[in-house]
Amino acid sequence: MGGTAIKLGRFSQDGTCLQSLSVATPQPATPEAVVEVMVQAIAQLDTQESIAIGVGTPGPVDASGRIARVAINLKQWHDVPLADWLEAKTGRPAILANDANCAGLGEAWLGAGRRFRNLIVC
Repeated sequence: MGGTAIKLGRFSQDGTCLQSLSVATPQPATPEAVVEVMVQAIAQLDTQESIAIGVGTPGPVDASGRIARVAINLKQWHDVPLADWLEAKTGRPAILANDANCAGLGEAWLGAGRRFRNLIVC
């Protein structure tokens, strides 16, 4: 979820990207408007075999991975129950995490950091 674009992908369990899509972030990027665009974009992906939805948010997330505490580049994003909203609209389980943490995990798993025991993502 970015200030100008929302990027989505459908991945296999081994991390292979099967399909990707980028859509414009609605302006103003209110939580309700962004969720509607996300749901429409998810519907464009071939999600018949998809198990769940994972969202990297540009800010902190509560410990349960359910609430976007603040999205630093989106206005009016304070304590948004994004996982609950996505689950209600898509019928699939959803979980949230900070986007920088997601990037670090991706690099450690399949990217430049996979050969190292420790890494820092900047």
